[in-house]
Amino acid sequence: MKKIFLIEDEWVHAEDIRITLEELGYEWLGSTAEGFDAMEKIGSLSPDLVLVDLNLNGAFSGINIAKSIKEKFGLPFIFVTSYLDEETIRQCYDVGPLAYLHKPINKGDLKAALLKLEYLEDVVPENDIVQSSDLEIMIRVGKNLKPIKKKDILVLQSDAKNYVKIFTDPKTSYTVKASLNHLESQLVSSSFMRVHKEYIINLSAISSVNQQEQIIQVGAFHVPLGKNYRNDFFSRYIIL
Repeated sequence: MKKIFLIEDEWVHAEDIRITLEELGYEWLGSTAEGFDAMEKIGSLSPDLVLVDLNLNGAFSGINIAKSIKEKFGLPFIFVTSYLDEETIRQCYDVGPLAYLHKPINKGDLKAALLKLEYLEDVVPENDIVQSSDLEIMIRVGKNLKPIKKKDILVLQSDAKNYVKIFTDPKTSYTVKASLNHLESQLVSSSFMRVHKEYIINLSAISSVNQQEQIIQVGAFHVPLGKNYRNDFFSRYIIL
């Protein structure tokens, strides 16, 4: 089930969108009307998509918030707005939204936009992981496919620009065009876990955990353990 978060300053529209999303079978993660709060909640809730009201508190601040979401989290987003003038629409599409929906939101239009999200996930971008099995993955590197065994992957690190580096050792990495959320879904395994908004690690490669500083050592890497991931991480272990 896809998880959706909303940035909207009008309660009536927020409630209408919530009801529509739930009727369509999507998971509602909540909403906020403020940009800073939105970035914090997006980081902790890890939505699959964000709906962004263009005109927040009387200003077109939704465009800047959408840019920040794209740069920091690499997440797709949809603009929702009551503005239909050509210049506004042009500014919005310059940011690269998945869609541009007019308020009040039509259920059919919203469903079509969200189905586009699922379609795009099935399209393999250049340099992305293109095949997976229990033993290995295939990464497109230029015109070639490079097989990598999953057990050899130590750390995956997002660079906050919709690219992820996959490290097999400190000197060897492969950059793929994908979000960390997407790769997390591709590497469904008890061996891999998201431990920070910017990191996924191979649990079998952990050599130690500094509980005081909340640092996980994976081979030569020192990976921060995010506060929103700590309970899930430590719940996997019996600590004596």
